[in-house]
Amino acid sequence: MLANVLLLHGFYPPGYNNVVPGGWSIGTEFAFYLLFPFLFTFMKKRSENPLKIGAVVIVYFALVLLVHAGASAWFHFHMKLGDYWFHSIFNQLTVFLIGITGMIFHARYLKRFPPICDVALILTGLIGSFAIWNLEQSLFMSCLPFLLGMTFIFLLFFISRYEILWMPLIASIGKVSYSMYVWHFLVISICASAIPDALLKCREFALLPFFVVVTTATYLICRLSECFIEQPGIRCGKRIVNYLRSKYSDTVA
Repeated sequence: MLANVLLLHGFYPPGYNNVVPGGWSIGTEFAFYLLFPFLFTFMKKRSENPLKIGAVVIVYFALVLLVHAGASAWFHFHMKLGDYWFHSIFNQLTVFLIGITGMIFHARYLKRFPPICDVALILTGLIGSFAIWNLEQSLFMSCLPFLLGMTFIFLLFFISRYEILWMPLIASIGKVSYSMYVWHFLVISICASAIPDALLKCREFALLPFFVVVTTATYLICRLSECFIEQPGIRCGKRIVNYLRSKYSDTVA
């Protein structure tokens, strides 16, 4: 619990996901925040050459596979979907590197490649991800973050080409995205308990309708929490900040 309170549970296997459901992602994200200034500076210096910055992603991905293969051979290490090592910053950092790369090259990519490239790469990433999801082989678990990261970055590229796809739905979801992150674990739990087991076994076919139901229900809850929890909390925070600022100004004067 202390590791979670201090946001260090991303580095502590016993506490990474058993205090707050889904709390592993906060631990991994805060580990990334710690590394971000160094990573971004490192990659920004190489941003003039797409090959160099792309090589950073590929080299790191290859390093993860190499370490994973070595650990499997020498220590009988086995990574499972959802365990600590799968969620660790070491395994998930590929996703963040892809995100940084996509941000740097977004405009240049759109000018150079047509939308069909986005579609082809999205489908490739989805097919590969589903295949790995079903195989559940240890070494492939290091490939899954890479494939999903690539899938989502090209999905974002595709959506960004067409303004009608951004507005207003995507923007309104983005506005409450953090509270959706907080609430959706509860919604998933309730929805999963209400879905027949036979449908849950057909994971590929159940995924899309399940996603739509969870996203819709979570969004509606979050609009309520925005009005009754978030906005009052933000106003309270502003009052506290303004009070401390005025006290500090009086002290300095």
